[in-house]
Amino acid sequence: MMKTRLILCISALLSCICLFTGGCSGKSQAPEPPTLRAQLIQELFTAMENRDHKTAVKKIERLRKIDSGNIFLANLEVTEQNNAGISEIQAALDAGKIDEAIRLANEAMLKQGRTESLVNIVNELQTMKQLSEAVAALNDSSNVTRLARNAAKIKSIASRYPPASVLMPLANEKIALAKKLYSSEKRKASDDLSIEILGMMSKKDYKGALLMAVLGMENPEHPVILSYLDYISSPSADRVSLGISSEKPKSSK
Repeated sequence: MMKTRLILCISALLSCICLFTGGCSGKSQAPEPPTLRAQLIQELFTAMENRDHKTAVKKIERLRKIDSGNIFLANLEVTEQNNAGISEIQAALDAGKIDEAIRLANEAMLKQGRTESLVNIVNELQTMKQLSEAVAALNDSSNVTRLARNAAKIKSIASRYPPASVLMPLANEKIALAKKLYSSEKRKASDDLSIEILGMMSKKDYKGALLMAVLGMENPEHPVILSYLDYISSPSADRVSLGISSEKPKSSK
């Protein structure tokens, strides 16, 4: 983008030089007062130097009324209109208004066509929006799945968008945190389930055996599972006292 802007600025400078020399017009017409023409050209230079593209467009419009056949002025007008649009997009982006910047870029594309530069700008803005949303979501660790998903999204974006590579350490840190939180939540869920199982078994509820199987799949190293395995492997195990009688529960009529 910077290279394109540099080329455009050089073209604009050459155009203004042609204006000064008066050799770029293909038509001969009655000259306007030289002081007005010189003043407009000077004001155009000042506007371009200050990157005030809107003012530059106005000055070019007035110059074109004086010299309507000047093709360099016509090209310069298009260039400054493009630059004015890009400046508005940049201003919105600097203010943190990404949605506004995207809206302005889409409007510019409707007016000027799907030029390569505008398409690239829109794509980059969309990437920045996704990145911004993913980073904001990292502040909430209450949902482990969401935390891991957004951290992974940042890593994915960074792999194809170099400016985001600085966020890679943060993404890795949040992925590690998500794993830790997931393990903690999983352990808590296993403990809650084991308490429920022990309660059922104390009441000789056969469903305790079913939940024991679930706990065994989720956490085969859980102390309750290990104790249970030790117990049932004992020849003297009283299966009825555990509430896991081989008899099926009677259906209530």
